[in-house]
Amino acid sequence: MFDNLLKYFEVKLNSAKLSLIERVAIIMGFCMFMMVCMFITLIILIQSGLGLGSLMAEWIGSEAGGYFLTAGIYLLLLVVAILFKKKLLRFFVNVFVGLLTDGQDEKEEE
Repeated sequence: MFDNLLKYFEVKLNSAKLSLIERVAIIMGFCMFMMVCMFITLIILIQSGLGLGSLMAEWIGSEAGGYFLTAGIYLLLLVVAILFKKKLLRFFVNVFVGLLTDGQDEKEEE
């Protein structure tokens, strides 16, 4: 009887370990995916900024002015992001909590 109880707890402990490893792997995979996306987005923003700066420089006749206008657009985007900080944080928290609890309801029903 005592051996069966020890085996039961050992199986439960191993199950908890595997569940933790699975969640950590999911989170690490998500973080790596986000890092790749952020890197690609950074490259796109840099290239778009250079292109937009050159285009605006042609339109207004001043190279420096075109790049300053582009910087102004980026500054405006930053201000908008700061204004919606709480909503953006709530979105990312929900995504992260969803990753941590993925499949939790299904396992509890069994």
